Amino acid sequence: MALFFAWLTWYTASCNDNHATFQADKAERMKTVQEQCGEWWDYKDETPDASYLPEEVEGITNCKAKFLEVDTLSFGRECVNDCGCFGDALKGSIGRSLTPWESFYKDITLMFFVLVLLVQQNKIKLNTLKDDVVLLPASLLAIALFSGGLFSWWFPFWFTLIGIIIYLLLKRYFITKLGQDWTIAIGMIIYSFTFTFYCYTYLPIKDFRPYQIGNDLMVEKTDIPPVLKFEYEFKVIATGEKVWLDAFPENYEATHEYLTNKTTIVDPGRNAAARDFSMSLIETGEDITDSVLKLENVFFLVCYDLSKAAPAKLKAMNTFAQAAMAEGYYFYLLTSTLPDKVNAIQQSESLNFTACLSDEKVLKTMIRSNPGLMYLKRGVVTDMWPGTALPDYESFKSNNYNESR
Repeated sequence: MALFFAWLTWYTASCNDNHATFQADKAERMKTVQEQCGEWWDYKDETPDASYLPEEVEGITNCKAKFLEVDTLSFGRECVNDCGCFGDALKGSIGRSLTPWESFYKDITLMFFVLVLLVQQNKIKLNTLKDDVVLLPASLLAIALFSGGLFSWWFPFWFTLIGIIIYLLLKRYFITKLGQDWTIAIGMIIYSFTFTFYCYTYLPIKDFRPYQIGNDLMVEKTDIPPVLKFEYEFKVIATGEKVWLDAFPENYEATHEYLTNKTTIVDPGRNAAARDFSMSLIETGEDITDSVLKLENVFFLVCYDLSKAAPAKLKAMNTFAQAAMAEGYYFYLLTSTLPDKVNAIQQSESLNFTACLSDEKVLKTMIRSNPGLMYLKRGVVTDMWPGTALPDYESFKSNNYNESR
């Protein structure tokens, strides 16, 4: 597995490097085309008609052909720019993901330790008391620095501490028939599986995605443009001195000679994490994303595949929706299922709420449950529930959400 991920991150990093080389080569070839076109470059998008002279038609046609030959070149592969789930976690803590090459070096480092374990597996013995006294506190300290210091999330520390307590108890009170080693191994497997099963059945206990509780989707779907600083170099005519200025001096021609300029990136800005989130009415195709995110109280029934949602859960949500809408809440179904199928299911299950189309990948990112329920106030994600724990309207009201309306 470690070898596979090392290869995968190397392939991804190489893909990005090759794509950068391709883009640079394409830009260079386009520059050559521009030089070859000369005066016809500015007319390459025009379509000559009878009013053009023959030499003009020839010049524009030849330039357009050369331009299209380079412009239509395609790299042919789509590259990944970060390292997925761990990258999402880093974005929520240090503000950026690992680059593909950083992820590759991380995997190589981990693979080294895996290889040590593999080669030395016959020499590995159960820790002695002295080993435990040294290794267990050191491990807790490392996890505390990593989880608490880097991610500001202490659950991994407490999870590991409980695991260590279980390990020490099983080491002392092991099942004789299984032996000490197997008792501890099975105990740790059960402990880890229980946590995994809980997250699979409900929702991950930590969410680093842009749709996590507390995030404003209007903010998360808006790009932050880069901040640029423009500077211009002039030569003072009277003294011959060269100076850099932030703007052109008034009537600069009389006192200065313009030489060149440069642009500095002060802040690279940010591509919106939820830029692909949108919702369009199934009936008309109208995009209502921004207007819905401005609503005071709104529910999203997220269901990437409506045909796979349990009918009983859909009927329960229909009852919830009618009660909520009667008290002024808005309720929308977000799905990527084809409109004809959505309409058929709505009719067969008597679902009386508005259905909208959204991207399947986005819906799976929003909530990893089919269906899942999200509650937003003025675009801010306030709560969410998986399909295994959908609330009824009375239990929702009992949590005093309605008091802040």
